[in-house]
Amino acid sequence: MTQLPQRVLLDTNVFIIGFLDNDSEEGKLLDFLASLSNLTLIFSNELELQVRRVGKRLKNRDWVGLLLHYIWSTYHVEYVYVHENDVKHVEKTTNIHREDVRIYLTALHGQVDCMISANRELLKESMAHQNRFRCFDAMSFLNEFDN
Repeated sequence: MTQLPQRVLLDTNVFIIGFLDNDSEEGKLLDFLASLSNLTLIFSNELELQVRRVGKRLKNRDWVGLLLHYIWSTYHVEYVYVHENDVKHVEKTTNIHREDVRIYLTALHGQVDCMISANRELLKESMAHQNRFRCFDAMSFLNEFDN
């Protein structure tokens, strides 16, 4: 079995889809990651804002509160802060979409082993601009690590 990553970033869409539908690939991923005792989940100011914004649009504030409570109570979370100066630099030097730059920076600042997202464009661009972490969608991560 491939060695499990210890520092993982989940994109907003993984949290939202997985919490909405426990039977989805993202839901299965959330359950699998919750079973890992030595996993650190990297979270940031930007991820929190996105979870709040998208969750309120799809459900309501109470649902968002439940999701955030789930994240903080289920996983060992390390919080990193993404600064605007870093955002401007990455926007100038990469092809990563503007709305995804802060998630990419969360992965870099959090020194993740891997990033998991349903956003294929973010994964493709993230892989093209660094050799520090691996990029997966939920299914490919589970196929590789959940034997």
